[in-house]
Amino acid sequence: MFRIVRCVIIIFVVFALNIVAENNINKTIAVIPFETIDVSSVDADNLVKKLNEVFSLVPEIDLVSQDTVLAGFRNTSVVKDSVCRNRVCAIAVAKTLGVHYAFIGSVHNVDNTVTLTISAVIPEKNETVWTNEYSTKDDIDNFIKKTSENVVIDARNTFLAEQKTEDVSDGMKTDTAKDSIVSQKTDENKDENSKKTETIPIEENDEALIYESSVSNHGTVQGLTAGLVGRYVVNDAGFTESEWGIDVFCLIPTTSVSQARFKFALPMSTADTMGVRSTCKRNRDFFFSLEHEWGLKNIGTTVGVGYMYLDNFQKIDIVPVHNATQFNTYNFKTSHIVNWVFGIRAGKHNKGFKGRISYPFFWGDEKNLFIEYSAIGMFGGSRIKGGMGIQGAVKKRVGKFSSMTMFSESQSSYFSSRYPADSTNKLREYYFMGPSGRVAFLAGQHSSVTIGLDFMGILVPDILNTKDRWTPNILLGYTFSFGNLTNPETYDGKF
Repeated sequence: MFRIVRCVIIIFVVFALNIVAENNINKTIAVIPFETIDVSSVDADNLVKKLNEVFSLVPEIDLVSQDTVLAGFRNTSVVKDSVCRNRVCAIAVAKTLGVHYAFIGSVHNVDNTVTLTISAVIPEKNETVWTNEYSTKDDIDNFIKKTSENVVIDARNTFLAEQKTEDVSDGMKTDTAKDSIVSQKTDENKDENSKKTETIPIEENDEALIYESSVSNHGTVQGLTAGLVGRYVVNDAGFTESEWGIDVFCLIPTTSVSQARFKFALPMSTADTMGVRSTCKRNRDFFFSLEHEWGLKNIGTTVGVGYMYLDNFQKIDIVPVHNATQFNTYNFKTSHIVNWVFGIRAGKHNKGFKGRISYPFFWGDEKNLFIEYSAIGMFGGSRIKGGMGIQGAVKKRVGKFSSMTMFSESQSSYFSSRYPADSTNKLREYYFMGPSGRVAFLAGQHSSVTIGLDFMGILVPDILNTKDRWTPNILLGYTFSFGNLTNPETYDGKF
């Protein structure tokens, strides 16, 4: 058992180190205010603002905020009290910010044609690695919207893609490549890099990055998706502790930022019985839920309903007394429980918090009930993420009690029975994980794998008077999607 736990801990640590490594290779970029020629600085700044919004949707980069960039102008020896917009000032500010790449350029208006000339430079080397021009006769608002989307698409599909081990989706710019008229021209005054400059008339882009990223970067799927997550106790569980559980789920995208989830689960079960390790019949309890989830950039919500079926069974306890044997019988009837399901995500899907709870419509101390809950903090990158938190569930059953006593005197026996009509017995089965550790990672374009290691009862080991402590649980999950998976998600609504 200890070898298994040790192996899982080693795997968990390795993936955690991969998460740190991935975060470290993410490139930091900044968009520096553009020079202007016959274009107002307000319009140029609005273009910078829109570029920042679209760049923030790209998972493989870390974006320096516009406020931080403007503050950088006050920390350079070149610029004193104003925002200088030429290349010398822009490079000086970018060096102060310590970014990998800075986007600099100019916006000018000639013969009612607005043109953006933009370059990506490495500030420390003053080296240009990418340059493009975008022009249009549209009004300035359309120019800002279309240009910002096309700039990010081009940057991501060219030099930014070379900095990552992952491939950029081939379909992101299909329509743009078809509809754009590209005329290449050589800039004789370029530095030793001899980069190409493209003048691209801005056309309507049906595959704009902002819409693609809304799907791929906020925890929602792009196609039919199915998966399962299971857990199992490595050590012996306590008398009332659940030994294993499994969730099977299917997701269908409903909009670009939402999805429906169908889940069938045996959330908690012992090896042979429900609730206790005795001669009861095998467990046939199950949970089904229908949920709808919305995923935005910094927040996500889940609302749904669940149905818990608790099968009937009988439990018999044999209690020896002085000169008799007492048989205590508990009859648990079939129960149907309807639950609310609520979930919330605060922060990004890989750098935030996710909580979930399922509890009955009607609450009462004597009622049968099922409660499920989780609260996990998440951290990671675009291909691997980890999480730490708590997770648990409780089933409570209320059964009728009857008793029969068999006395033995002088090698003869007789029976005495009693059946109190109002006597009940409460039976609970539970698991409580704290802390609960998770790691999820992408395995190709269509698969995601999750592993976890939980410890049952660490935070409140005596709450149910069990003898076991530090009961380890191993969790494994696999998800497959017919659409591209660009996020390391479990997609079970918990992590």
